[in-house]
Amino acid sequence: MHPKTEIRPVVDRIHGHEVIDPYRWLEEGESPATHEWSAQQRAFTAHTIGQYGMKASLKERFGHLKERPEIHAPTGRQDTLLYQGRDGQPAHVDRADLSHDGRYVLFGISHQGDKWATLKVYDLDQQKLLGDRIQRRVTPRWLLFPDSQDFLHPLPTPRGIS
Repeated sequence: MHPKTEIRPVVDRIHGHEVIDPYRWLEEGESPATHEWSAQQRAFTAHTIGQYGMKASLKERFGHLKERPEIHAPTGRQDTLLYQGRDGQPAHVDRADLSHDGRYVLFGISHQGDKWATLKVYDLDQQKLLGDRIQRRVTPRWLLFPDSQDFLHPLPTPRGIS
């Protein structure tokens, strides 16, 4: 039988409408409850796959799919187009944006499924990665200013402080 998932509703008001999220507690990736839920899900999956003798074939198939190149629709400014994708390497670009003048690409990159990303800046005119780096960001979010020289990124807020 599939493991139960506890419902703990959280209500947000967005643009005047109540939005209920019954599983928000699962977003707390480091909590003991989320770890326990994940362990139960993994055990159930392993048991189910084991019943049918499919583990080796699924592992091989998913490995091939993970290595396949992937590309998303381009975004652009001025005369520059930016394509995001995956080339089968163990790194992942979490987000990428072009500066307003189309000269810089600001992107977050994580390695081998790590939740921590590093923000980096690439200069398209000079065709080089700049030395600017912001380490250990969970979710890369930022605001690019119209002058194309600055950006703003939020710092993580300690739990319990808003």
